Amino acid sequence: MVLRWNLDSVREDAVQIAFELIANAMRHGQRRTPLPDGSPPVVWLALTQRTHSLLCVVYDPSRRSPRLTPPPPLAEENRGLPISEALSQGWGWKPTGDTGKAVWARLALPPAPAPRTIESAHVPARLRGGSNVHAPRR
Repeated sequence: MVLRWNLDSVREDAVQIAFELIANAMRHGQRRTPLPDGSPPVVWLALTQRTHSLLCVVYDPSRRSPRLTPPPPLAEENRGLPISEALSQGWGWKPTGDTGKAVWARLALPPAPAPRTIESAHVPARLRGGSNVHAPRR
């Protein structure tokens, strides 16, 4: 999606954040028992492009709140939220009722480039408009 939306400038950070949030959901948010309606627990990812940001949301079936704790210097685990926090404009979470939670991170998007304008000096007079434009003869 990030490529389809031409968001190359945030692609690497978006992929890293999505990876970290999904890994956290699989490790800490996975539920071993079926949900209250009997369906199996699932983890899913959603990306939403807003005007000035890209929102990455990962849902997991656990109601346990995520905790941002600094990992020990050489630890290979517990780095997901610190990495997501460092790469994003902000992150948070909210419960989704009895069925789990959604953890999100927001990436700032660079301003859209200004639309290109055509200088009138480079446009032939017949294309500029005004009295120099004539309908083709039939």
